[in-house]
Amino acid sequence: MSENNDYLTVDAVSDLLHVSSATLRRWRKIGRGPAFIKMGPSGSAATIVYPRDALDEWLRANTVIPKNH
Repeated sequence: MSENNDYLTVDAVSDLLHVSSATLRRWRKIGRGPAFIKMGPSGSAATIVYPRDALDEWLRANTVIPKNH
């Protein structure tokens, strides 16, 4: 990862990936999806952010290149 210090909110990532915030929450719970940071107190009051670099890396790793027919 590069030294990009941009962080995206759950809503921003939800919009970019075209998935609901509930889907992102489920992915975090089962260890799927892009890396995230939990900020603040533990539990439901924690703020979740996604480092932009981690999201870009996850997208690259999950890109499917179709085979030529």
